[in-house]
Amino acid sequence: MPTQTYANHRAIPHPLFVVAALLAVGAILLAGWAAVRTPSPATVALLLLSISMVLGLIISRRQAQIVQDRIILIDMRRRLEHVLAGQDAWQQLSRGQLIALRFASDRELPNLVERALAGAFATVNDLKRAIIDWQADTHRV
Repeated sequence: MPTQTYANHRAIPHPLFVVAALLAVGAILLAGWAAVRTPSPATVALLLLSISMVLGLIISRRQAQIVQDRIILIDMRRRLEHVLAGQDAWQQLSRGQLIALRFASDRELPNLVERALAGAFATVNDLKRAIIDWQADTHRV
């Protein structure tokens, strides 16, 4: 696996998820074709079932991402309480800023937190780009 950086840090869905999504979309197309070509309660039901499959995949992926973000937030709060012992200003950081800071080393955190609180970063991506000592996060959904 290549070294993780800002340029390549985005998570790529597991191949099985991609295959399942492609199959589900294919099922929608086939069921839609069947429902238009020979409309009947069975073909409409098949179309609705196919749509529900895609929605189920999307919902399950989103729920996993929500849980992942909650775990990251818990970890970052623990890290910041340790690294910035006695300082509470970091609690004003946004959820996105906290999640972005997970890539920063403990050595960089105080400076990045200070700059983020001062409004030095227009976006979360600007904050990520400012990280010099990138800490990989390879256990993601």
